[in-house]
Amino acid sequence: QECPFWAMLPGKPLLGAVTVSLTISTLLATFWPEGSLDGLPVKGLAVGEYTMMPAWIWMYCILWWFVQDALKVATFWVLERFDIFVNYRADIEEWRKEHGQEVEC
Repeated sequence: QECPFWAMLPGKPLLGAVTVSLTISTLLATFWPEGSLDGLPVKGLAVGEYTMMPAWIWMYCILWWFVQDALKVATFWVLERFDIFVNYRADIEEWRKEHGQEVEC
């Protein structure tokens, strides 16, 4: 997809699966009790004195999500502008016509 991620909404099943999995993994990582797993000490990110670590991790991930998406869009622009792969543009346009796909950024 050569458009930014916000140009197209995800499907409802995908959005639901992402929401559930991210919520569960965030809660587990945040509130995991202090203890030991396989002989290694473990504790949740918010267990202890400093409880803001999950928020910092989420901000870090979201920041890099935007950077990664910008690089993706730039990569597609370079591929299409300079036709890096021979006939890339013609092949992708043919595929879009066959499958009724139109790209509007």
